[in-house]
Amino acid sequence: MRIFTILFICLLNLPIFAQDAYHTNLVDQLMADYSLEVSSYVFTNEEAINNSAFYIFGGATRTTFEVPGNDFSRVISVNNNTVGEPWAAGLGIRNFNTINQGDIVLLTFWGKRTSANSDLPIFIERTSNFEKEFYQAINLEGEWKQYFIAVEASIDYLPNSLAFGFHLGNVAQSFQIGGFTALNLGDQVELSDIPFSLSADNYGGSEADAPWRAAAADRIETLRKAALNINVVDLNGNAISNATVRVEMQEHEFGFGSAMVMCRFPGNDCFNQTYVQKIRNLDGQGHGFNAAVSENALKWDAWEEEWIGSPSETVNGVSWLNNQGIDFRGHTLLWPGWDKMPDDILDYQNNLTYIKNRIDERLESMLLHPELSQMVKEWDVINEITYVRDLEYAFSNTPGYATGREFYTEVFDKATELAPNNINYLNDYAVFSGAANTNTTNRFKNFIEEILNSGSKIDGIGFQAHIGASPVSIIKVKDIYDDFYTSYGKRIKVTEYDIDPSVSAETQARYLNDFLTMTFSHEALDAFIMWGFWDGNHWKNNAPMFDINWNLKPSGEAFNNLVFNEWWTDETGTTNSDGISAFRPFKGQHKITIEHEGTIQELNAHVTSDTTLNVLFGTVNTTDLDLSLIQISPNPTQDYIQINLGEDLTNVDLEISDITGKICQTFKQVTDHTKLDLNLSSGIYLVKIKHLEQVGYRKLVVQ
Repeated sequence: MRIFTILFICLLNLPIFAQDAYHTNLVDQLMADYSLEVSSYVFTNEEAINNSAFYIFGGATRTTFEVPGNDFSRVISVNNNTVGEPWAAGLGIRNFNTINQGDIVLLTFWGKRTSANSDLPIFIERTSNFEKEFYQAINLEGEWKQYFIAVEASIDYLPNSLAFGFHLGNVAQSFQIGGFTALNLGDQVELSDIPFSLSADNYGGSEADAPWRAAAADRIETLRKAALNINVVDLNGNAISNATVRVEMQEHEFGFGSAMVMCRFPGNDCFNQTYVQKIRNLDGQGHGFNAAVSENALKWDAWEEEWIGSPSETVNGVSWLNNQGIDFRGHTLLWPGWDKMPDDILDYQNNLTYIKNRIDERLESMLLHPELSQMVKEWDVINEITYVRDLEYAFSNTPGYATGREFYTEVFDKATELAPNNINYLNDYAVFSGAANTNTTNRFKNFIEEILNSGSKIDGIGFQAHIGASPVSIIKVKDIYDDFYTSYGKRIKVTEYDIDPSVSAETQARYLNDFLTMTFSHEALDAFIMWGFWDGNHWKNNAPMFDINWNLKPSGEAFNNLVFNEWWTDETGTTNSDGISAFRPFKGQHKITIEHEGTIQELNAHVTSDTTLNVLFGTVNTTDLDLSLIQISPNPTQDYIQINLGEDLTNVDLEISDITGKICQTFKQVTDHTKLDLNLSSGIYLVKIKHLEQVGYRKLVVQ
């Protein structure tokens, strides 16, 4: 490091010759094409000096040489065989000159790959702590191409405090770059006026005629819909033709949801009425989320330290969602980083017995909680083990733990022991998020396999999807779904969707539309959950649905159009001569309305597979048995009924028939307040009630 520092100081004191031809032509190009004036140089205006200032690390090698016939005159050729983390190898250069907060810096270079593969994250980062001003991977092409990347400096930078370059460790690769320079355009220009080569607009699969679209539509038709035949007959079993039948969707079977801030709910400290109303009315038509997760309140340190309200307020929020019929998942039982757990865990980092006992207490407190345990049946048991590895390292090479990850199998086993019927997820951002790469995805897969091979119970895999400035190809999204489902056969949820705010609002909307379509079309996926829906409660102030003033954003419009319009059933038909009206609705809850000759009848149907719904239409006419005091409850029911006979009757006989007249169950000498167990499938039935020679009828709905 000392050698580099001396070299850098020497370079700073080199005389700066007249601007070379490359930089002169570049300045002219920016003025002619974009009306941009260069305020100063981040490095120098000499190719040779800039190339000499590059440093390289991690086992990668470089050579430099002159090339004729190009806009640039010198090339750096790089070869890397060090594969691991992206930053396992790299090439970089630090700023020569001061950059002020608010200055627009334009990085530009020419590049091409000279190997079959290319996976090259570009970084602009602080040298003190590696905090990024820019980080985005590119795949160089086989021919020379010029790249422009513009950023606005978030702080002041003294010389030698901001690094520009490439991480090389994703794959073994070789490439060449030329004309690598950075220009300071000052603070009087807008980022939107600057050329930017790595536009998010052209993500893979974004084309309107991309072949994946038709294939996804076909899968949605097959996977997310089911046949629904509604058979309408009168009480004598005769078909009713020309009856009007309407099928109105009430809720999807597939989960569409968001992370929730638990203090926002009624009775809690930061209750927000609009926030709560929007949850169940995203589109102004009364359609809302059917799935939810807590953003922070159930995390270990947040729960114990009451970051966002007390535990009782959190339980209150979960209860509100539960009462609304919104499926709630817990996030997260364990997040294994020192800064992700209560402070005492770090204090006792060398006392593994203490840590294990504390984690056992954590699992017990949440999974056996008298209220949460009744409402939360799905948990992210462990979060982000691919990147957050403090516990793994603490346990590694200790008695009973070779890698340290063996401890994670114990956590899953303990969770299963405490709540055997819960659904256990492993959640991570190693696949789709901006920092994801081939190496981290493979490491995530290896860790999944270790846990599964141990015999521990993982029911599902959670894919965080914090989409970066360079959105993942939609084709790659499907490939990843296919890979994980084929490899492990586990259910998959998208658990934390959002997108980098640097992406334009229009592209955010297009990408959400396409990502959600691919997700909904895949057989392995059960839910799509965004990481917050309002800018007022979002970690990057860029939620998909609503801005800070509750205006619906373009991506929110895209979501509503898909979920509550294109993928929403509201159809009307007429029964044929056999009394049948056929539909193919999206799977979920539906309200069925039947109208015939001025009579209207309504019922609910939960459609999860091909279904025939038999409907007895009309009023049940009794004969001579007075039914005014006879009650059958509950009705609708699922598996039992209770008969209340009133004061005048001691017992009755019951005969339950389906609409075809077939007798399904009989009960003899039923006395008052008798509970009767049913063995009936969902549908409409006729209950014949007989006392001596008197007979009456009641309709029974079994759900």
